[in-house]
Amino acid sequence: MDTLTSLALEAMPNFVIVDARGIITYMNTTYLEMLGLTRDQVIGHSAEEVIPGTRLLTILQTGVSEIGVTMTFFHQKEQREVHVMCNRRVIRDASGQIIGALGVTTANTDEELESVRQKLGKLRRENELIKEKMQALLHQNQQATPLSGIIGNTPQMLKVKNTIKAYAAFDIPILITGETGVGKELFASAVQEMSLRKGKPFVKINCASIPKELMESELFGYEEGAFTGALKKGKMGKFELADTGTLLLDEIGEMPLPLQAKLLRVLQNYEIERVGGLSPKKVDVRLICSTNRDLEQMVQEGTFRQDLYYRINTVELHIPPLRERLGDLYELCAFLINKINRRLRLETSGISDAVYALFCEYSWPGNIRELEHVLERLAVLHPNSEISSESCDFLRERIAASRQSVPENIRQHTPSSVSKELSSYADPAPVHLQTGFPSVRELKEKQREDDRALILNALRQAGGNKAKAARLLGIDRSLLYYRMKKLGIE
Repeated sequence: MDTLTSLALEAMPNFVIVDARGIITYMNTTYLEMLGLTRDQVIGHSAEEVIPGTRLLTILQTGVSEIGVTMTFFHQKEQREVHVMCNRRVIRDASGQIIGALGVTTANTDEELESVRQKLGKLRRENELIKEKMQALLHQNQQATPLSGIIGNTPQMLKVKNTIKAYAAFDIPILITGETGVGKELFASAVQEMSLRKGKPFVKINCASIPKELMESELFGYEEGAFTGALKKGKMGKFELADTGTLLLDEIGEMPLPLQAKLLRVLQNYEIERVGGLSPKKVDVRLICSTNRDLEQMVQEGTFRQDLYYRINTVELHIPPLRERLGDLYELCAFLINKINRRLRLETSGISDAVYALFCEYSWPGNIRELEHVLERLAVLHPNSEISSESCDFLRERIAASRQSVPENIRQHTPSSVSKELSSYADPAPVHLQTGFPSVRELKEKQREDDRALILNALRQAGGNKAKAARLLGIDRSLLYYRMKKLGIE
């Protein structure tokens, strides 16, 4: 063995070589010190006699190397237990015959071993995240259409989906309206995916998040030296980036009037001119706009150009608020809980009937976004079980506050006996306050029978028409469906 090879082996934390019979032919000084032995005491002896718990003879028999396994030794010099991570490999000759084996440690202290474990744990977690993302992408690719990702089958949502089906393929401007939190961007993405521009650039810009003085350069770009701080080579604007594809102008109601005029010229001529530029440039862009404001009222107030309004509103896609499509609520909850479970690594199984009834009582001013945040908060409290109503006190406070803000004449027409019972219904154990008095369970049962009779009577008066029956009862139709199912009314 030459000097360099010898020094290299001595530099290893622990290193041992055995022949085909498992007899030690070499062991470096570090290994000898840990075992408290001399070289004469190990060379020529069986590895099984010298090294406690070794598996070198096992890999000689199986021919399978072992990488990254741990062993525990008693360090004779330091008089303490040490944990090491080691690799064991078979040694073969040119013909493939096993002629020996070697063992070498890669971590010789608890600190080194813990560092390796942490790195391995991080790699495993990253691998799991990649697998989850791949599964999510695979699931998305298996969706029948882009509309399959939009949850909801109420008449209002079916109308929206049918409008997208009818107009998505045509290169005409679409205006998406709706309250904050209804998911307008999701619908814009569905339009893009169902259009002939699918796979082309889909560029988004939020007009409310950009300072007014910078919005023109963001939309149309700028040339070199156009203003102080401009990049030397200039910069492309969103219209240029979206060329051949689609541009989503989110919150277009926040666009200042002078810029509205320039946008109108772009839509008329399909040409943009960079800030500081001298010549126009042709662009091929389909425009989708969205807003949570009443643009017609803004036109009347003079804060939005009438000609631009008609230009961008060839087709209006109005997304109904959550309170107007409570029939989709249960399906939305299931979808969002699955999404939250994947992101936060939870196993929340769903919501209880009492929680669903409570959700139906709330007006959801923040719409789907608020629903997701509420479910996220509740899922953390029920990481391995169904969400129960005991955790919903904060939502009850929101409901109470929203009712106080409703005028009395409107509040009188809100659901009373049926809806109130829905949010608080439970089946406690029978408790008799005094001999001869009905139990709480008996009172609840009587209330159920009364509600059942009330609903059946409304259905008879409505000739079986559930929508009409719901109006007679003064409750939402989805709440009527839920109560009928709860009371066993077919």
